[in-house]
Amino acid sequence: MAGLRTLEYYIRYLGSNGPNISRRNIWENVLKVVEEHNHTRHRRDLCKPPEVQANLIRANRVQRPILLTSMDSPDYVLNGHVFEGI
Repeated sequence: MAGLRTLEYYIRYLGSNGPNISRRNIWENVLKVVEEHNHTRHRRDLCKPPEVQANLIRANRVQRPILLTSMDSPDYVLNGHVFEGI
């Protein structure tokens, strides 16, 4: 469900800002959304009974976005606009 809300956010964001959005801006927004999801999950985990919390594997409870590119430098990819070729 959270993924669908994130997708809806980006569709609205792209529609309101047009083709001048940088890939870096999109990536920074993805990082922010993932951080918010991690924080929400952590708060939710704190509400669980102690015996359930003890069985949670913390490393598996955190999402980590990774930018994979075929270029030597991620900056080269992030510096352009969304609807512009690399």
